[in-house]
Amino acid sequence: MIENRNGKLPENHFLNYMNLIPSDSLKSICDDEIKKENQFQKDLFKSFEKRKSEYIIRKGRLVNLSHDFREIELVKAELNFCKNIIKKADEDNYLFDFYFSINKYNTFLEDRYRILTEPDFGILHQYEDLNSQEVVFLFLWLWKSNIFKFKNQSALSTYLESHCASSNGKLKGTNAIITKIKNNEIDLPHMHHYIERLNTSLKYIKF
Repeated sequence: MIENRNGKLPENHFLNYMNLIPSDSLKSICDDEIKKENQFQKDLFKSFEKRKSEYIIRKGRLVNLSHDFREIELVKAELNFCKNIIKKADEDNYLFDFYFSINKYNTFLEDRYRILTEPDFGILHQYEDLNSQEVVFLFLWLWKSNIFKFKNQSALSTYLESHCASSNGKLKGTNAIITKIKNNEIDLPHMHHYIERLNTSLKYIKF
């Protein structure tokens, strides 16, 4: 195609180029562009709660698929996804109001990154007198007793690893520990004392 003296394509270069494309191919190109734009808008406008739920579900699946799975890699991939979405929204001049959910999800991921890389970040419950298995059992009991609300096991696992610590430090591999407890594969000789104390003080049904 011929360039002008400034080395740039003529202003109508796009229309000229489109005239050279067979109609069937042109329709295919337009359809693909429309699909890409629609997918981009879905990615940009998706609610934070839906994104967070999908993240937890995806994490749970990856944990079950591979013992070598590291959540930090998922967090990095999702942060890169957010970066690309925000960059395109900037380039296309979307209004700031449209960024709310993707920015909130980006903040959630940044917090997850800090939780996974900074030992004391986000800890709300420190149980120096309980080991990792006992802390997990305690929160599993609280969940089943309807004291703490969690959507599912993966959500409980995420909460434990984000906000709880035992005598051994921050919790890891909690999803596997929960599964072992539910399958009676772990013996917790001291937990019945904690359960009795909770049942007496809070008068909830035993786990």
